Amino acid sequence: MLHTVVFDLGRTLVGFDFTRLDPLLTVDETVMPLLLLFETGKLSPAEFRQRLCALPGADLALPADEAAFNRWWCSVFDTRPQVDPEWLLSLRRHYRLGLLSNTNAIHFQYLQRQHPFLREMDFHVLSYEIGAVKPEPAIFAAVESRAAGRADGIFYLDDIPEYVAAARARGWQAEVFAGEAAARAALVRTAATGR
Repeated sequence: MLHTVVFDLGRTLVGFDFTRLDPLLTVDETVMPLLLLFETGKLSPAEFRQRLCALPGADLALPADEAAFNRWWCSVFDTRPQVDPEWLLSLRRHYRLGLLSNTNAIHFQYLQRQHPFLREMDFHVLSYEIGAVKPEPAIFAAVESRAAGRADGIFYLDDIPEYVAAARARGWQAEVFAGEAAARAALVRTAATGR
C-alpha cells in the first residue's frame, strides 16, 4: 500500500535549463566537477562562487558580488512550476509528501522563496545536505528513513530514467515524469494496483 509520494525537483516540479547561463558560462566537463562538489555539500556557496569565478576566462565575465552571482546562478529556473501546487499539496491528505533532489544551497533557498509549496512538503532529501547524489544508495536510503513505511510503499517521479531505475531496484514504485497529467494517472494506477 502506498504511503509516501516523492518528487524530483528539477524538470519535474520546476523546469530549468543550464544554457540560460550562456554566454558567461557553459556547464561542461570543466564546471561539472565543481558542481558535484557543491551539490554534495563539499563546497559552501562562497567557496563555489570563488572557484567558479576563478576558472580560466570566467574571472572577467561572472558576477563576483554575492547577490548578483546568486541571481545569475538561479536564472536557470522557470518562473512557473511544472505541476499544480494545489494538486501536489492535496496529496498530503493521503500520503507523506517528499522531495528528493540533486541540488545546491543557492538553488534550493531561491526555489523555496519562489515556490512556497516546497516549504509545505513533509520532508526534503537534498544532495548537498546528505553528501550524496542520485543514483547513489545513500540518498535513496535517506528517503526511506523519512518515509512512513516499507520501500515498496514509496511512489517516486523523476525525469531521469537512470534514477527511476535505481529507485525501482530498491523496491520503490517509480515512474519517469512526463508531465502532470501522466503523473496523476500513474499515481492513481499505482495506488489502485500497487504497481
